[in-house]
Formats: sequence, structure tokens, C-alpha cells
Amino acid sequence: MKWKFINKIVVKEEIQLICNQETRKEVMKHELCKAIWGDCEVQWVVQPTINSTGELLCLWFKDYFDLTNSFQGNGFIGLKGIWRKG
Repeated sequence: MKWKFINKIVVKEEIQLICNQETRKEVMKHELCKAIWGDCEVQWVVQPTINSTGELLCLWFKDYFDLTNSFQGNGFIGLKGIWRKG
């Protein structure tokens, strides 16, 4: 249910990057990321569950953002890249 809601927002608002915490998924597969995003032109970075901190997920439209580096720590994901017009 939550994934369908997120997909509607992404499509309606033409979102280029979205981050989600507490995904409650052990493994994020490409098919699920495509379903959430509503397009196969999606890239993502995920941080698995650490202790009691839930999984973190960042998704973006690859025509708008070129990821050059990502880094993670306890409870955060950092993304470094270049924004493009798409």
C-alpha cells in the first residue's frame, strides 16, 4: 500500500529524487524500485537495517542526477553527484 502511494506522488509531482526511511524490506530489488518509481530509469542507494535503525532508501531519476559518490553512516546516506536538466 505504501509503495503505491509513493508511486502516485512521484508520478504526479514529477519528483526527481526521494528518500525513504524504515522501508521494512530486507533486500531492495530492481523490480521493486522500478515499481515504486514507476519507470525503469531509476537508480538507488540503500542502507540495510543497522541495530534498531530501519533501512534507508534513496531513489532518483537517472536522467536528472549523475551519482559520483555515496557514503553511509549510522542512520544516514550521503549522495554526491551532478544535477542535470533531464
